[in-house]
Amino acid sequence: MTGSYKAAVYLKFSVILNILIILVTFFPLHHTLTPDLSLATTSSCGPTPTPPSTWSIRDIERDRWSRHPKLWVTTGKVNHDKGLGQTGAVGQVKELQDCSMCAVAPELCKEIGENNMRKAQAYLGVYSQLAVGWSSDGGYLGTGERIQRFIAKAKSGEGFTVGVIGGSVSNGQGLGTPLNKIAPMNLHRRIFDHLNELFPAKGGVSIGRYEEGKNSFVSGALGGTGSDYFSYCFHEHIPQETDLVFLELSINDELLLKNFESYENLIRGVLDMPNHPAILNLQVFALVFKQLALGGDIHEGVSQFYDIPIISLRGAILHDILANASLVPEYFIHHKDGSVDVRHISQKGHRVQGELGIAYLQTQVCEMGKREDLRIKPYQRFHVAPLPRMRLMQPYDDSSVTPRLSPNCLSAHSEGSNRLVPSMNDGWREWAWEDKNYWVSDKPMSKADFNFTTVLGTVELFYLRSKTFKLGNIACWVDDDDHKAVTLIGHWEMTYNIGQ
Repeated sequence: MTGSYKAAVYLKFSVILNILIILVTFFPLHHTLTPDLSLATTSSCGPTPTPPSTWSIRDIERDRWSRHPKLWVTTGKVNHDKGLGQTGAVGQVKELQDCSMCAVAPELCKEIGENNMRKAQAYLGVYSQLAVGWSSDGGYLGTGERIQRFIAKAKSGEGFTVGVIGGSVSNGQGLGTPLNKIAPMNLHRRIFDHLNELFPAKGGVSIGRYEEGKNSFVSGALGGTGSDYFSYCFHEHIPQETDLVFLELSINDELLLKNFESYENLIRGVLDMPNHPAILNLQVFALVFKQLALGGDIHEGVSQFYDIPIISLRGAILHDILANASLVPEYFIHHKDGSVDVRHISQKGHRVQGELGIAYLQTQVCEMGKREDLRIKPYQRFHVAPLPRMRLMQPYDDSSVTPRLSPNCLSAHSEGSNRLVPSMNDGWREWAWEDKNYWVSDKPMSKADFNFTTVLGTVELFYLRSKTFKLGNIACWVDDDDHKAVTLIGHWEMTYNIGQ
C-alpha cells in the first residue's frame, strides 16, 4: 500500500538544530514525511619445514604479484653460476614463499613487534581455497574471496575504485593538512597509494572522485557519524562503482545492541552494491570513552559472519600503551594548548594503521601469487558468495529470506533529488560546520515539513547529541499524528558530539 505522510518536528526550546531525515525501504516505498523540529543534527604458506642439513636461501626477483621474498631451499648445494632453481642445483630444490604479515612488512614488524603484528589481525577469515585454514601468523584465515577478486581486477589494469566509510578519524581530523580526508598521510589514502603503485591503471589515477578507467579514491567519511546513519546513506557518500571499501566506525558506534543491527545492515547494503565490493574493516581505538570496549567489539562478530577481515590498531598497540603511558602522545593528536586528544589518532597512528592494512593486503597478493590458477584467472570468474539468507539479529527459521536492502536517504549532505529540503519551513535554516551540514533553528515553535515516499518501510530522523552546543529538544511525528509525537533530546553530558 502506498501512503502519503508528514513528519512534523516542533521546536520546544531554543536550540541550534542539525537535522537529517533518512528513509529506509525494503521494497519500493512512497511516503510523505513532515517533521516539526526543535533540535536535531545531521546528521603452502604451510608450516615451516624442518631445516635440512644444508640450507641455501636467497631472495629472488620480486614480481607484480609478490613484492616480498621468495625462498629457495635445497638439501644440497646450489651452483650459483646457474642460479636458483636451475639445473645446477644439486639435490631436491623446493620453493617456499613466506606470506606472513612480518614477511611482507619487515620494517613495520621490527617497529611494533611480531606479536603485535599478529594481534592486529582481529579476524582474517578462512582462506579455505589458499591454505589449510591457518596463517603462519596464528590467525584463523577466511575465504578471502572478495579481496582476491578485487586484487584480480586491480591487476587487470582497467581501473579500480576504493571508497571510505568512516568518522572523524577517516576524515583526517588533526592531521593538520588541507583536505585531510584525502591527504597522502591519511591511513586510507596510504593504502590506496600502495595499491595504485602496485597495480597502476591504464587510464591513470583520480583522487577525490570516481572516474571510469582510472584508479579512483573517494572518501565518504563524516565526523561524528556512525553505522546508524551510514546503513541508510552509504550510497550518498561512495560511488556505486566501488570495488573495495575501507570501513572505520569502531569508535563512532557506541557499545549498544542497536548498533549490532545497524552495522549488519550497512554490511549487507555495501556487499550488495553492483560491483560486489570487498570490505576491509580498519579498526582504530580511542581512550576518551567510559570504557575501552567500543562499537568495534560488536562489529567483530558481524564481520566474521560475513567473512570480512578486520585489522585492529587497538589489538596491535593497546597492550604496549597500558604498559607504557608515554606512548599515548605518540599515537594521538595534540591540541594547540599542548593537551592530547585521545579520541583521534596522530600522524603516527595513521601511518601504523595504514601500514598494517597494506601488510594484510600484501599477504593476499602473496598467497595469490603462489598459485598459477589465481594469477591468470580473470576477476569476472571469481566466485562471489551470496549473502546469508538471514541476518544475525533474526530468530532462526527454515525458510525466511532477507530482502535486498535498498535504503532511500534524504540528507543534508546529499546533492540533487536526495538533498534534504523542507516542503514547508518556518524558522529553520541550513548551516554548515566543518564537514557537517545541518538544518538549525534558535526560534521556539519553529516548524518544518519534509515529504517522503515509502511502502512497508521505516523512517528515521538523525540528529545531533552534544553538550558543547547546548542543544534543546524537538518533537517529531508523521502526518497529523501529533499525539504520537516522539521527543528527541539534543543535550547530553558526554564530552563528545555525535549524530544518531
